[in-house]
Amino acid sequence: MIRDLLIGVCLVIASWYFKVPPLDILNTPDAKNITGVVVQIAAVMIGFMVTALSILITVSHQPLLENMRQSGHYNYLLRRLLATILTFGMTLAVGLFILFTARPGQVELCLLLGSLIIASVFLLDSSYLFWRVLLNLDPEEEGQ
Repeated sequence: MIRDLLIGVCLVIASWYFKVPPLDILNTPDAKNITGVVVQIAAVMIGFMVTALSILITVSHQPLLENMRQSGHYNYLLRRLLATILTFGMTLAVGLFILFTARPGQVELCLLLGSLIIASVFLLDSSYLFWRVLLNLDPEEEGQ
């Protein structure tokens, strides 16, 4: 998780340094519209991650997941999914704060952009881990 956080912070710093997106655009009246879209994306991604958790719980009787539980990989995957939910929750909270303020400042918009980038990095890693589990599940095997 530290690795993903560092990657996300590096991407945030790089986007700030190279001015991608130009921060002047974020100070336009469209900033609230952009924030609304980011809030919607964060809420949908939280829903997807909760769905992924429920899928894992549903297939927890599979021998693969039992082996993952014994080796500690299952807990690692759960922690990754929960960390992704928390980072999108942070993005959602920052976005809602911006939506309910009269005029968002550049600092708030940079926080929103940064939290979205960090959450996206966490999403990529969690999605990859979840995909690997789904690829190795055998629908015909059942646990005892």
